[in-house]
Amino acid sequence: MLHNLKIDGLFFYRIYADLTNLVKSNKLNNSVFDMNKHYLELLNFLEEVSSYPEQLLDNSTPVFVSETCLYTSTKLNIRHKHSHSHIISSIFCMSNINNEILLPRIQAAANSIKVKLSDYKKDQLLGGKYWSPTEEQKEILNSLAQNNDIVYESILGLNDWLTTHTPNLSQLSKSTLVEVKKNKTMPWLNNLDKVNRDIIVNTAQRKRRSVEINNKEDERIVQEGGIKKMECEKESRTKGKAKNNRY
Repeated sequence: MLHNLKIDGLFFYRIYADLTNLVKSNKLNNSVFDMNKHYLELLNFLEEVSSYPEQLLDNSTPVFVSETCLYTSTKLNIRHKHSHSHIISSIFCMSNINNEILLPRIQAAANSIKVKLSDYKKDQLLGGKYWSPTEEQKEILNSLAQNNDIVYESILGLNDWLTTHTPNLSQLSKSTLVEVKKNKTMPWLNNLDKVNRDIIVNTAQRKRRSVEINNKEDERIVQEGGIKKMECEKESRTKGKAKNNRY
């Protein structure tokens, strides 16, 4: 148990915490394309650890070599490097640790992470379709934020607020209000001249009924698909039980 906890701490300190900063930090502002080199750096580090597990214990060796600010800047949220020094020293303390147990487990963990990384990020690694994209693709990838947690969380938070305060509001209406809020539709609409504003409002009112009908049809299709899926799963389980009973 002690060895496994130490391995978790080492991988968190050396890899996970810095990778989270690379993905989420607004100060670094990495795009999807920028992350290609970082995934390759991580893969190279994991390959080294797979061959030489002692490498994970060497805190002087950076994992993401192209982002030196991760290891030097005090402006980034890297409290795991600058705070709780007693915890950090404990992670790298090797007293009461049996290397014959620790190192093979580090090696196995590194191999497992390497396999998952090679699978999940294969398109962004060397030889993948986004490693050497066309100029058009590169422009798109550079414009995409690597992380959209803040956007999603704010959308879900607004939807939750509407659900709590207006429980009788349909999901279509809630989704529309969220889109209006996030897209800043009202300020845009108010800046239009009266003629164009009236045209847009009248068009929206005229199409309202057809939108409601289409939405109900979509909900019906989704519901029927869910029921059909459950029936297929039930039928499959029934056949499985019948097959097992024959034996």
